[in-house]
Amino acid sequence: MIKKSLKVVIGLALLVGTIAIVNSWTAASGISMALLIGPSTSDSLYRGFKVIFNDAFNKAQPSYNRIAMTIPSNTKQETYAWLGAFPRMKEWIGPRNVKNLAASDWTIKNKKFEVTIEIPSEDIEDDTYNLFNPMIGGMGMSARMHPDELVFSLLNAGFTQKCYDGKNFFDTTHAFGSNKSTKILNATYYGAALAAIGRIKDSTGNPLFNGSEKLTLVTGPELEETAKQMLNADFISVGGGSTQNNVWKGTADYLKSPQVTSPTAWFIIVDFMGLRPLIFQERKAPRFITKNNPQDSDYVFMNDKYVYGVDSRDNAGYGLPQLAYGSDGTVA
Repeated sequence: MIKKSLKVVIGLALLVGTIAIVNSWTAASGISMALLIGPSTSDSLYRGFKVIFNDAFNKAQPSYNRIAMTIPSNTKQETYAWLGAFPRMKEWIGPRNVKNLAASDWTIKNKKFEVTIEIPSEDIEDDTYNLFNPMIGGMGMSARMHPDELVFSLLNAGFTQKCYDGKNFFDTTHAFGSNKSTKILNATYYGAALAAIGRIKDSTGNPLFNGSEKLTLVTGPELEETAKQMLNADFISVGGGSTQNNVWKGTADYLKSPQVTSPTAWFIIVDFMGLRPLIFQERKAPRFITKNNPQDSDYVFMNDKYVYGVDSRDNAGYGLPQLAYGSDGTVA
């Protein structure tokens, strides 16, 4: 027992002596006991930040894919020659009637997008880099929601911006018919919109739709109550305190988006065999990258800061106005 106690005392003495020697050596040399940043530390920090980025990216819930189709891109721009061409079966008499899909030269050019932050090295050395976790998560959410910003900005501007046929995307003078209104959202004008959609023609003058297409009504937050009552209620008010059966119940899904900037505008989106009216064109998906190695990064060496960023190459554009109906809701 005495020998065992003696060994413990000697061990503690050696430990205390070692700590004292280390402390005196670091004090004399001016080296801090703070985190020393090397390649392994930088890599570990990047991996940790990437987990946070990916988690926020995956939890974000964009809605652009409910009003736009995603088209992969393999070059700096894509030409959509097929827009407006809906081939239809006809009786075969004589040679085949070959449709020219090069009638449109509508082109969408890819653009570069990025978001970048820098972290001072002292925040890493002092082990306070966790303060930047919300910023890294915000970058992940921003990257995921980026297509929403592009696509809904097109929807908002559709009353004044032109599409492949030279008309405004929402217009009363398209060759296929009108897809524009100025009326407020109510049961009467919603019914008129459905009737206008049902009368949309293809390039041969025949009805484009068969009535079984999936529809989505899109508004901003201000029209949520009106939209939900119209699509879900069993009865609707017809004025004077009277009600009637709601014939529009279940005729469309509903999408509320704060990206719809007008408090009065409303839109109906037609999902036609997987086609949607707007295009999100993706050349390079968002990637999380860094400059964080002081051994091989000139930026880190010269600025004493570590850089983390996200970049992508993509864009959005107008596709098929036949598949959308819009009203600015300015007229009662």
